[in-house]
Amino acid sequence: MAGRRLRPNAAARRSEARITFCVRGVVSPTLANLYLHYAFDLWMVRNFPDIPFERYADDVICHCRNEQQAARLKDAIAERFATCFLMLHPQKTKIAYCKSNGRPGNYPIVQFDFLGYTFRPRLVKSRSGKFFVGFNPEVVPSSVEIATDQGPRNEGGVTP
Repeated sequence: MAGRRLRPNAAARRSEARITFCVRGVVSPTLANLYLHYAFDLWMVRNFPDIPFERYADDVICHCRNEQQAARLKDAIAERFATCFLMLHPQKTKIAYCKSNGRPGNYPIVQFDFLGYTFRPRLVKSRSGKFFVGFNPEVVPSSVEIATDQGPRNEGGVTP
């Protein structure tokens, strides 16, 4: 027996290659939320306590004071995510400038989408009736279409 190698049978070889992922399962969002709570939320509180942020599932907004702070934070998050076997989405991750009357600077990106809303500079009417440029949300048109398609059905013409 000294020179013989043990060979697994065909069934054992097939089961070795079987890997199961819980994707789009009922527990997936909960597991992702727990993972990001430790990988991102607590890390932000420890390392960047002066930068407020909002996270819903895997969508995050961080409120930086200037472009330099935002660039440093973006690099730090990318590094943190790499240590947690995650990566930032290259098309969705961006630095946007919240342009308004109070922030008149220029930046190539002045809008972003978050949770079905597009945030961008808009003409707003104040309570006194004067118009100004504010940085406000609007429902993303595709979100309205999805909500309309999935809304309650009114069968029989009865108004709810």
